[in-house]
Amino acid sequence: MHNESKFKTQTFNNGLLVENPNAIVGSARPGTGGSGTLRNIKGIKRRGVVQKNRIRGVNSGMFSKLGSKHNYISDSIILYMPPEGMKFNQSASYEAMETGLAGDVAQGVGGVINDTGFKAKLQAAAKGTTAVVQELVKEAGFGVASLIPGFENSKDLYNKFRGQAKNPNLESIFKSVPFREFSFPFTFAPKNEKEKDSVHKILQLFRFHMLPEQQSGANGYFNVPSEFQITYMYRDNENAYLPRISRCVLKQCDVDYAPEGVVSTLTPDERGAPPTLITMNLTFGETEIMTKDTVAQGY
Repeated sequence: MHNESKFKTQTFNNGLLVENPNAIVGSARPGTGGSGTLRNIKGIKRRGVVQKNRIRGVNSGMFSKLGSKHNYISDSIILYMPPEGMKFNQSASYEAMETGLAGDVAQGVGGVINDTGFKAKLQAAAKGTTAVVQELVKEAGFGVASLIPGFENSKDLYNKFRGQAKNPNLESIFKSVPFREFSFPFTFAPKNEKEKDSVHKILQLFRFHMLPEQQSGANGYFNVPSEFQITYMYRDNENAYLPRISRCVLKQCDVDYAPEGVVSTLTPDERGAPPTLITMNLTFGETEIMTKDTVAQGY
């Protein structure tokens, strides 16, 4: 949870916010030590991987140096692994860019640089320069002609007449790595009072932590929502065969209390009639881009 949250040491119990004796308070700044800090919480082991820290710190962006604004662990939720929650989609963004005349020049210069003979260098440079100058003159001529009414498409007509097409000199340019997203669909079918209370608390916690809170005073600002860490487990250890997930934010939480089109409930109590079948779809987005370094760490 956020450092300034007034709920940072609270959790839900029977629909009410109460003090949470299990809340963990500490520093999330990378490299900090000391008992209780997020970087040194013990409890989850990753077999086959050297991993001393249970909670992922902020390792990219400006907060990797400044430290995180989220230093309080208020709740942990353990859920079954849904069959549709095992997809890891990694992508890299590239853009096709037309280099045009600049590409022609670059190719000419490259030919000069790669040539081993001095005389050949001079000849290639002269030839390349002449070709580029001629192309510039041609482009300028078509640019002037296009200003004359009726001659707007003169360049295209000329190329059509010559049976040629200008090479745009396309280059694939790397742009960025998008943030990964993860979707998890869950189905709950409580059969007794204990299961009903657990399901209700889980739904409340996800909805509660995904939303911001109004800052104290009338300054018109929010404290941003909580962050999440998702860990795939096998028995009592982290599953080292699945890629790890970095810190996430919950972007969408869809809850359906009548997924089959009919509302059915357990025996009513003083609070109302609890549904017997509930579906919840969660969409998380990582706050850290993946690089070779993170993959080497198991992400």
